[in-house]
Amino acid sequence: MPTWINAGRNLRYREHPTRKNGLRPDRFWALHYTFNYRGHTEGVGWWSQGVTQAYCRELLAEISRNQRLGVGPQSLKELREAEKAQKAAENKPDVMDEPLTLGRFWS
Repeated sequence: MPTWINAGRNLRYREHPTRKNGLRPDRFWALHYTFNYRGHTEGVGWWSQGVTQAYCRELLAEISRNQRLGVGPQSLKELREAEKAQKAAENKPDVMDEPLTLGRFWS
């Protein structure tokens, strides 16, 4: 069972036993926060994939701010779903429901 190491308030990581990032063991970062009176722990990602302690703190601050104000994504899962929906909306081509005819164009 991997042991979690606290890296500050509501931020923790665990080191992989064999996987390395340079000379150090690779770290898996996770956030822990309370939402709707329940504790939630959600993984953010690996250190070797660019997830740093500063990035995790920014995510945690954004989630806490959204929970306090009651707007926007209020968990890491909701944040990821919102980003995915935004990317899908950007990649969606502008297609009209009906084809454009000359009669509709001139009216």
